[in-house]
Amino acid sequence: LISRYEETICNLILDGFWLAFITLTTLGYGDVYPRSFEARIAAGFSSMPTTTIFIKYTTLIQNKWKRNRSIRYAISS
Repeated sequence: LISRYEETICNLILDGFWLAFITLTTLGYGDVYPRSFEARIAAGFSSMPTTTIFIKYTTLIQNKWKRNRSIRYAISS
């Protein structure tokens, strides 16, 4: 078996961070992916906070836009 690099603990940790980043940003390049059942469960749970954070900030931005729009409408009236 030919590997692209030696499987050291440092490389495994870096691959873990890369997998977490790709999962959280929903890019999904496919170069690193969870192979075991436990790793798939961990990857699934790690993506849940991202959805919550995305929804929270989307709501904050939307509320700010609504507030600015209502202020502009009140000023122009």
